[in-house]
Amino acid sequence: MTDRTLREQDRVVVVGAGAAGATAAVELRRHGFRGRVVLVGGEPHPPYARPPLSKNVLAGPDESADLYTEQELRSLDIEFRTATVALGLDVASGRLRLSQGLLEFDHLIIATGVAARRPAWARGDGVHLLRTRDDVAGLLSDLREGGPAVIVGGGVLASEAASTLAATRECALVVRGGELRLGAVGGAFSSRIIDLHESHGVGVHLQEHVDTVLAQGRGLEIRTQHHRHRADAVVVAVGSQPAVEWLSGTGIGGPDGVLCDAAGRASSTVSAVGDVAAWWDPVAQRHVRVEHQSAALEHASIVAQRLLNGVCPDPPVPFFSSELYGTRIQICGRFGPGAPWDYVHGAPGAASFVALATTGALRGLVGWDAPRAFREARRARPDLMPAIATH
Repeated sequence: MTDRTLREQDRVVVVGAGAAGATAAVELRRHGFRGRVVLVGGEPHPPYARPPLSKNVLAGPDESADLYTEQELRSLDIEFRTATVALGLDVASGRLRLSQGLLEFDHLIIATGVAARRPAWARGDGVHLLRTRDDVAGLLSDLREGGPAVIVGGGVLASEAASTLAATRECALVVRGGELRLGAVGGAFSSRIIDLHESHGVGVHLQEHVDTVLAQGRGLEIRTQHHRHRADAVVVAVGSQPAVEWLSGTGIGGPDGVLCDAAGRASSTVSAVGDVAAWWDPVAQRHVRVEHQSAALEHASIVAQRLLNGVCPDPPVPFFSSELYGTRIQICGRFGPGAPWDYVHGAPGAASFVALATTGALRGLVGWDAPRAFREARRARPDLMPAIATH
């Protein structure tokens, strides 16, 4: 699959104004593109980062989530349309159907991200997703000072929400599965995460399925097959799905997201970046979708460089970091099932460690509260270093 470099008279439309989309628009300008750039966002807010939502923003009002102001985008001659949703796409004619009308393009960059899953029981008042800025505002408005919270989910987002909320209130984690997971690493370090939660007073309830949530006085009762939990509010963090409904019938989007080559091409006139994009991974030999901001930033820079000068840097190396109760967790690389762990710093029971997993061509690194040792271990393995320095 090939595409031509952009011309000065070309029109580029970016659908999705999160970290991936906003950065793609800015990177086009940074690399010298003079044509029209339109950034389309479904929310009424300027671009913001999502990782702080379960951390700083959830802890209270905080402006650190902002990426670019509307004034900054205008100064770069980027047309920014808020509260505008993509409804359909005609690739052949280069037309995008929006909630505010039609928009023509010479190249389209899809950055619509993912949508949080909402189970059937999670429909009533006091039950909140944790995907957008408005989600967090609604959750905070339901939490009385010191009132309890229940977080449903077993992934990183659920653990981060519990870590943040536990600083000011009683919290419980309700997990349908039998482990707590760390992204691509899975449940390899589940027992350590559980210990971390419990040492900070958070109850972890594994193998529990929420049956219903009922209003009880000023709060809620969360009923599972084993317990009845009381809370002011419930946080639902049970996974996500690519936001591709609007691409139905185009042959581009599907259940696994927008399939792209190793440089982000979905077709000669369409690219995709960020959480929605499943780029071909030449190491893993399959399409991989990575829901981490570092990948979104790398995607954006790679696509901008490719469109403007034909340069295709190496594909990104998956990376993310989290912090739970002050413990820094860093992960990079690719992980195969059942890979043995080689502790290159510390030991399995140590308070801090760095562990390497190798399965054939797949290699991944995990750092547990050992940022310096993690950096050194990563530098020693060039295949784990980022293609573009975003972290």
